[in-house]
Amino acid sequence: MILQNIKDIFKRINFWNLLGWGYMLAFYAWVMAYFFFEYPPGIFHFVTDLGLYIFLLAFLVLAGSIRSRKKWLLGFCMPAVFLFSYFWGGLFLPKQTAEPGFDAIRVMTININGWRSDHENLLAVIKAESPDVIFFQELGAPVAQQIAKGLKKTYPYQIMKPKAGTSGLGVASRYPITPREPGIRSEWIGVPQTINLDWDGREIVLVNVHMKHTPVDGRPDDFDMNFSLRQKEADELLAYLEELSQPVIVAGDFNTTSLSTVYRNINAVLEDAWTVSGYGFGHSFPSSQKSVLYFVKKARIVPPWLVRIDYIFYSPEFTAAAAKMALYDGISDHRGVVSDLVFTLEGE
Repeated sequence: MILQNIKDIFKRINFWNLLGWGYMLAFYAWVMAYFFFEYPPGIFHFVTDLGLYIFLLAFLVLAGSIRSRKKWLLGFCMPAVFLFSYFWGGLFLPKQTAEPGFDAIRVMTININGWRSDHENLLAVIKAESPDVIFFQELGAPVAQQIAKGLKKTYPYQIMKPKAGTSGLGVASRYPITPREPGIRSEWIGVPQTINLDWDGREIVLVNVHMKHTPVDGRPDDFDMNFSLRQKEADELLAYLEELSQPVIVAGDFNTTSLSTVYRNINAVLEDAWTVSGYGFGHSFPSSQKSVLYFVKKARIVPPWLVRIDYIFYSPEFTAAAAKMALYDGISDHRGVVSDLVFTLEGE
């Protein structure tokens, strides 16, 4: 009798009611934490990094509300739709930007995967994109020498700091570069590179970074620790930038998305080339071919690139004339980001 009563209850529960209530309760709990709690638990930040997909679910619930003609459900969904437009709508609008010209420098950042042994595909991508300055993360020792040799003719100025694993960094340039001291001393994933670039007589400071990553299989304490470390890294970066009077380009793998506190704090000081002149979500990680997502690739359960964590930031002396995703080399679990930065008089 009890089992039959339970079955009868479930028969009377409308699927869209159940989905709608469950989703909206979870969504509004996230909104409250995002906007009103300064220090929510680390696991919240991990969920926030995947926040785009929280919002995309709203469109499924919205379709269900229209199908089931439930006005209350439609009303609950509309704030999610408006917030989605607020966070990402601008990425799909036409961009009014300057035309690249003689005063433009093309910058590329790419996490090449520290465990790779092949370098030919990467060199082909660099040749096709033709940047003036390249920021490398995860510059592994086995291939760094081959990469440096392959780039030497076009990029004679190089500061390579390869390491086994994922903590190697490097910068290659068509223009003269020299290490800048003092730099950022603390250990991130590798010590950030601070470099002076002589761009036709203009001194520009380059900062190449690789922030701590978020463990996807760690304990709650691991999430808290990694997000705290990343916030500390952002604070160190911003403190370093405050001491500079020169134009700055900061690029690399930040291991965080545009909804994070880390991103918002950096973006309050520096412009993000992708939001200024890129189009679309600009997702750069992870490749479903080179990650734990591979098993769902053919089923098309997830997109081939899940989140945007690789950035090119710049100071007010520049504006981004263009930004795009680099061609994929088929080996790394990241795609590179390329931007044409035009030098302006603003900030002088």
